Amino acid sequence: MIDKTKRIIIVAWNWNDALESETLNGKNNKWQTEAGDCLIQLDIREKRNWPVIWNTTTEYKGSKIMVFLHNNHPNHLNQEAHQQTSKAFQKVSASFRAILFSGGHEPIYCAHNELGILGINGSFPFRPKILPSKEVVNESDFILDEPNKRINQKHFDFIWNFYWHGRRNRILELSEELRIWSFGYSVQASGKKKGMQEYLQQHTLLWDHLALFTGSTDGKGHAGEYDMQPYLTYLNAKGCVKAAERLIKTQGKIKDLLASAPGTDAEVEKTLSKVYTELVNLFELLPEDTL
Repeated sequence: MIDKTKRIIIVAWNWNDALESETLNGKNNKWQTEAGDCLIQLDIREKRNWPVIWNTTTEYKGSKIMVFLHNNHPNHLNQEAHQQTSKAFQKVSASFRAILFSGGHEPIYCAHNELGILGINGSFPFRPKILPSKEVVNESDFILDEPNKRINQKHFDFIWNFYWHGRRNRILELSEELRIWSFGYSVQASGKKKGMQEYLQQHTLLWDHLALFTGSTDGKGHAGEYDMQPYLTYLNAKGCVKAAERLIKTQGKIKDLLASAPGTDAEVEKTLSKVYTELVNLFELLPEDTL
């Protein structure tokens, strides 16, 4: 089934400080893909202007939202503001992610990635910095079509898929979520065996995340968070076949562990420990998020 939920990428930065910007600085601009997804430029020049991010949320209720926040600027977002931003977006979208970026070496930058969307100076260039050698530049080579307020679909899709789906740290976060939950683990006395699902559903989000990681349809969370299929596609595209095979193998092992029905507290703890170990070992084997 194709997910037709609208996707929104918001890049919030001190645009007036950008040098040689090829777009209009100081204004909030918006470009759309052919599929109706949006790229939004928010001008956040001072800390007191950060609430403009939060006020933008109501227009995009029900969408998947990803906000890029620069983290190496004198007015960078502190932890409190980051939490406020997350809460504001979560009110209108259960599928939200905040991404910190800086330095010019992230995949979002054109100088580092031919499918990027940002110039090295923070501008939105109208064409990639990396282009094939040819005299005529095709329309498909351009990132932005300014007169029609369009953004190239392939650039939008790559940035979205890389940051939303393809980052190995998501697996580490899942292992840490399991580890932290295990510290507070408790089992109510019962004369019958319980499956791992019943135990883990004491912490519903954790069960959903693990179920989605394994490809199970039992999880009721948002597939965009822990669905590994896009990441498998990314690994295979980069030629990381062994890593992709290990990911599939780990998914199967964890799925089997979650289906087990331990009868004692000690058996439950042992099973949880095995799941944690599988996730950590997978994380250590996977390649760094490079292009």
